[in-house]
Amino acid sequence: MKSSSRFRAVAAGAAVAAFAAASVIAVPASATAQASRPPAPNGQIDLSGLTASGSYLAARHAGRQQDALAAAAFYRAALRRDPKNAELLDRAFVSLLVGGDVGEAVKFAERIVQTSKTDRAARLVLGVHDLKIGHFATARRNLTQSVRGPITDLTAALLSAWSYAGAGDAKGAVATIDRLTGPEWYGIFKDLHAGLILDAAGDAKEAGKRFERAYKLDSSALRVVEAYGGWLSRNRSAEEALAVFTAFDKVLPRHPLVVEAMSKLKPADNAKPAESKASVPQLAANRVLSRGASGADVTALQTRLGLAADGRFGAQTVTALREFQSRNGLKADGVADAKTIAKLNEGDAPRGGTAKAGTIPLMVTNAQAGAAEALYGLGASLGRRGGEDLGLVYLQLSLHLAPQHELALLSLADLYEAMKKPDMAIKIYERIPHASPLHRNASIQMAADLDALERSEEAQKRLEELLKDDPKDLEATLALGNLLRGHKKFAECGEAYSKAIDLIGKPEKANWTVFYFRGICYERSKQWPKAEADLKKALELYPDQPHVLNYLGYSWIDQGVNLDQGMEMIKKAVAQRPDDGYIVDSLGWAYYRLGNYEEATKELERAIGLKPEDPTINDHLGDAYWRIGRKLEATFQWNHARDLKPDPEELPKILEKLRTGLPDETTSQANSSEKPATVKPGNGG
Repeated sequence: MKSSSRFRAVAAGAAVAAFAAASVIAVPASATAQASRPPAPNGQIDLSGLTASGSYLAARHAGRQQDALAAAAFYRAALRRDPKNAELLDRAFVSLLVGGDVGEAVKFAERIVQTSKTDRAARLVLGVHDLKIGHFATARRNLTQSVRGPITDLTAALLSAWSYAGAGDAKGAVATIDRLTGPEWYGIFKDLHAGLILDAAGDAKEAGKRFERAYKLDSSALRVVEAYGGWLSRNRSAEEALAVFTAFDKVLPRHPLVVEAMSKLKPADNAKPAESKASVPQLAANRVLSRGASGADVTALQTRLGLAADGRFGAQTVTALREFQSRNGLKADGVADAKTIAKLNEGDAPRGGTAKAGTIPLMVTNAQAGAAEALYGLGASLGRRGGEDLGLVYLQLSLHLAPQHELALLSLADLYEAMKKPDMAIKIYERIPHASPLHRNASIQMAADLDALERSEEAQKRLEELLKDDPKDLEATLALGNLLRGHKKFAECGEAYSKAIDLIGKPEKANWTVFYFRGICYERSKQWPKAEADLKKALELYPDQPHVLNYLGYSWIDQGVNLDQGMEMIKKAVAQRPDDGYIVDSLGWAYYRLGNYEEATKELERAIGLKPEDPTINDHLGDAYWRIGRKLEATFQWNHARDLKPDPEELPKILEKLRTGLPDETTSQANSSEKPATVKPGNGG
């Protein structure tokens, strides 16, 4: 297998987990996904000349393109021409909901229930909106009519419980949760949310019992760890809380929310609280700020709210301010008056709640935030486990309740990435507040999405700026190495991975990929001794890792050294990954390099069956066919390889073979073009 083919195998078969959000709570999979684009500027879609049928067809096309809000615009245009069409109404409603325009979806839900009083999706949306505006009794009535099936039963119960909590009835809220029966996996959701309700109501003793039960069910669930660790810090000791966060950090190292929590609990870090707040400006007490205002005072307000500060008081600022006012018992009118400004100036607004030094504040302080947490937890789990449709809707509803919910934003962006919508993911990442500990990770992931959109220079610049700000950021360093490797800047990516290895210090098993990737960069930049050392180190950290076995084993065979050991490594890799076309190709090409053309043909034919559109594998099979006398088939494979857009350095070789075929085996051996014995180390194959 040529180096280019091995390199593609790397990209397909392994990746560094620069930052992976921890499992919230696991739920069964369900449904499929539809992605969307954020609202287009007014007037961008010209609907004036469309007939009802034309609008409908355009909407269906937009839906197939996963553009939910464009689809909604076309369905609404069709509705204006056929206002009693229930199907159009329903499709417009769903498209708005999936696209994240929940405010408009609420209006359509109200129309739907006028004619279809038991429409479950409409009732769910109306119930969530009622929670948002504090109509708790109405919320329960709507939610009661939205239930059907394990997921929606649980959703309705949790949201109804938070409606009781919002009305000041914590006892009724917990009773609602406890009455729910269902699958075993309900337990962790029930205990977590009962604990959050009791904690917010001031019943610390009972809250602690519920959090402890949830923690025993799953000590690797991020939100359970945050809730239980926070409770321990406020009610027992910082040391006990720190032990919970430290245990989680061993499972998922360096999660930003856990790092932040640990820094609050460590005495050495609490000694200098002023340093982390110094950059958050105080607001002028003699100003009243409202929608439409602009300037430095608005910038200061947005910073206090944890928003991306642009100095313009728009809809996002209004929403965030209303949420802050509601959380702090103020009139939620979205106007920064003297009382609101005084409250904002008391502390760091966006991190929610107040707590004494050495403690973690309450994770949830009101019904809206609690309901948003329930929808986020379910939506994130569904999105990761195949239920993209419902997961997307739940995340959008969560953000309707809490627009700055950082983990809901991250989960939504991650879902868009899974749907191959990097442009949409970027829009969501941009909503992560600058004050959030997750902002750097969002910026790193944005760079990957920019690269996916072929805005690679912009992506590299973003990562370099992050590293200029913090040269010790391991995730950003790894992301830069991955980006450079992806664009075949092998000398530069080797340097980036070297910096990452220095930051790691003492490597563990999970760090095998860093040595593996640096080894690739060294091998591709013709520094074989360094590459070999890194590949061996990767195997030391992760013995029998198939991608490393494949790469090192093939490289040895290609150079004519360690032939038996190299072949054994490749066979072991194939045994572990029998359906990996790149690794099977490696075995076939190794047989070819050793002159065993019959075995080479057999393995390469199998590789083609697994990866029929790979130009390198087609090229390899053409070579093998030629050597066993099947020259017509060889020509066919080379033609196919040519048409599949091979790497630029390989194309001239393929064209030459199409013109003259392969040279006689004796001649090719003399010219060192095929046999491994005289291939120079570092040549890469």
